[in-house]
Amino acid sequence: MTMGEWWPPTGTGESSSEQAWTARIARAHGSGVMMNVCILIREDQSDHGFIDTSIVGVFVQENDAIAVKECETHNARAAGSRVCGDQGDWDESDWEVSWTIEKRALR
Repeated sequence: MTMGEWWPPTGTGESSSEQAWTARIARAHGSGVMMNVCILIREDQSDHGFIDTSIVGVFVQENDAIAVKECETHNARAAGSRVCGDQGDWDESDWEVSWTIEKRALR
């Protein structure tokens, strides 16, 4: 099966693109998990409370994701940003930036 036969996930009648993507990968590679990844996600909160979410990176090793998260957190603090979870003279809901690591299985 070539990439053109299963990507992009269109015309499958699936309810969402994620389900279509998962189904096509499963058909192409079988139902077993090929690998696990860690996704480093950054969230920035504006002065008005709006949150902008972006993917910083996708890592095979969790240690790499943790190292990048620590580096990004250090750089944000050095730039004067309020990092979620930090103690300070500000309300807990008044953070400017945060990072989370999500583990996902790729099939």
